[in-house]
Amino acid sequence: MSFYEELVIDPGSEGGGQTLNVLGVIKLRLEDYIEAEKCFDEFLNLSGRSRFLRESFQGYRNVALSEYNLALKEPGKKKDWLDKAVINYDHAIRCLGGDPKIPNQQPRSRDEFNTRYNRSCAKMERAEPEDIEFAMQELITLKSVAPNIVPSHEIWHWRANILSALSKAYSKLDRDEEALRCTKELVQEYERVENKDIEKQPFGIQNAKQNLQSASIWLKQIAKAKEAEDLDQKITKQLERINNLSQSVPSIPLKDWSTVISQIEQIE
Repeated sequence: MSFYEELVIDPGSEGGGQTLNVLGVIKLRLEDYIEAEKCFDEFLNLSGRSRFLRESFQGYRNVALSEYNLALKEPGKKKDWLDKAVINYDHAIRCLGGDPKIPNQQPRSRDEFNTRYNRSCAKMERAEPEDIEFAMQELITLKSVAPNIVPSHEIWHWRANILSALSKAYSKLDRDEEALRCTKELVQEYERVENKDIEKQPFGIQNAKQNLQSASIWLKQIAKAKEAEDLDQKITKQLERINNLSQSVPSIPLKDWSTVISQIEQIE
């Protein structure tokens, strides 16, 4: 799954701290997670590591994103990176006025909504039963409040992401019936959404492929062969459709990001 569509950048801000924040986001886009983590960590040092100021939210969440991706990239250090990511997500939630210890607390803003979603993914990767249960409760809450938090044209996108994560949570707890139900709902989301909406959504195509491919892999592992086979055929049909789409959201080609980085480093 992709996390970059919700990164917070304030283009009106000035100073070395915000420069580091922007540079870190670019490093994340280039999948240079070590350097991204360093940039965000230094950003926090400059801006002040307050757990009560909203301004610190950007640093805490972005450094957690870096750590989460490092956990996926470095299996030998996975637990350490995930532990750090969860702690920093907790700090980000506190900066936004939430209580990270409450799994079903309704988020006050889109920023908190996104942070709680990302933290749920990190908790599931830790694979401890209590973490998975916590993440599952949080995801259920996020699914129910999404229409009140997320812009109407993005609800399908977030419902699909949450349903994919919920399906994984249920399957990790061997609750295959509920995982299958979430997978069916996931496929229905993509059956309903129009091509133009997927193309316009930042990372809509990328996330759709990841969600559907993950569901297909899981379906091949469960015992209910006929039901799983029918659903997998629908997933294959949706993947074929999505593979023919092209992202219409303007973006800087990856090869050009190195030029942007050099320009920012000169400003520093």
